[in-house]
Amino acid sequence: MIQKKSNFEKEFQDLLFHPENDIEISLNDLSSNFFMLSQEVSISNDEFLVYCNPFPNDPNLIFFYNLVDSAKSFTLDFKSEGPNGVGEMSDFFFHNLDSIFVFDRYSYQMSLVDSSGHVKRKFRLKDSEGIEADENSVIPWMDNKSRAIISDRFLYIPCYPDSDPYFSSYSRENLLMKLDLISGDFDLLLGYPMKYKSGGFWGGPEHILPSIISSLEGNNLVASFPFEDSIYSVDSESGFFKSQVYVKSDIVSQVNPLPEISLDRKVRTKFQLGNDYYFSISKDQYRERYYLIANKRYSDDSIDKIINRESGSPNEQSLMVLSKELQKIGEYQLPKEFSRYGIFIYKSGVYLLNNESENKLILHNISFPSI
Repeated sequence: MIQKKSNFEKEFQDLLFHPENDIEISLNDLSSNFFMLSQEVSISNDEFLVYCNPFPNDPNLIFFYNLVDSAKSFTLDFKSEGPNGVGEMSDFFFHNLDSIFVFDRYSYQMSLVDSSGHVKRKFRLKDSEGIEADENSVIPWMDNKSRAIISDRFLYIPCYPDSDPYFSSYSRENLLMKLDLISGDFDLLLGYPMKYKSGGFWGGPEHILPSIISSLEGNNLVASFPFEDSIYSVDSESGFFKSQVYVKSDIVSQVNPLPEISLDRKVRTKFQLGNDYYFSISKDQYRERYYLIANKRYSDDSIDKIINRESGSPNEQSLMVLSKELQKIGEYQLPKEFSRYGIFIYKSGVYLLNNESENKLILHNISFPSI
């Protein structure tokens, strides 16, 4: 057991690392060591890490890495064109080997396929014809902070509005698509809390898109917004906020928006890197708690270097543990060598991803003292 010491100004408890339980995954030639979208999956009682390479993908591959027995790892390859073509895969959601949802983001298309690559059905994710964006259209936008969620006959798909929410004063409800898998019809749900509607420009996807997960209790959803010190319970039928719980990281300070939208790269980069924000919330159904990741702003020196296309020092990150009632239990430093996209939750344990090696992934087993 190893304790990694915190170097925050505020003293946090230290995560406990258990190297004897670490998992090392050797990558095949076509698999990237970096990914933004993945899933923890159980197939026939075997645990897998499942992911696709960063978009755009060519070919359309989904990698299934068995955590224990590499001989059971496999890769699925989906055709781009033809009767079983899925287009250019940007996102995916694995339900089971007979139901894999593959998204072609910019064609507003989702294909339901099986593990053989057979397309069972295609869904249109846009009301109007063509693939030109309009003020009402949204594109599927999934990563490890917001994956698709399936519940009965509905698939909930995190979205990014084609029209920047700034132009509607963050007043529209279009951050989540509720797709009826039987009829093919969909509704757009979920808007912004009042803070975002107070005026100004709140930035790009990382600062305006919520992290959305299913709740530990009932059929509700849970949403965390990047600049909000609250977590919201969301009604899955209407997309309305049912309640909110105040949750504050000790590394996140007040954020003020830009007065107006800016297309200037330096202005947007400085805003993006110069503010603290919440990155993602994750659900641990095995231990009945949640994990919330917060990002500290970059240093001024690092921001200047990055704006000038040089390498700056990584920013600080923390990992909070919340009860199933969303009450804060503890906060820990997330060491810089671990990817914020890489917290993985299995029955066997909680792991952090180190992807510094080009040909392997290492999942480091962690636990939380006093919890």
